Order: sequence, then structure tokens, then C-alpha cells
Amino acid sequence: MEIELYEKADKDFEYWKKSGNKAVQKKIQELFIDMKEHPFVVLVSLSR
Repeated sequence: MEIELYEKADKDFEYWKKSGNKAVQKKIQELFIDMKEHPFVVLVSLSR
């Protein structure tokens, strides 16, 4: 399965890759891995 990003998300992802912030990069990669493993699970945020 491939993850397709919206244009803004792709720009944001590129920003974080260039930033050098390894903690954020790791969290993004973990999200991508989880989306590939569980593609039909929808997470809902209850915070507003």
C-alpha cells in the first residue's frame, strides 16, 4: 500500500525532513508505518 499526501502535507513533510528534528521525523515515520499496517482504521480526535 502506498500513502498519497495532499500538496500541503507533502510540503510540510519536506519541511520536517529538512529541519533536522529527528523526534518529529520519527513520529511521522511511525504514523506512516501504522497507516500502512491498519489502512482502514480511522482515528478521531476529541480535542477541539
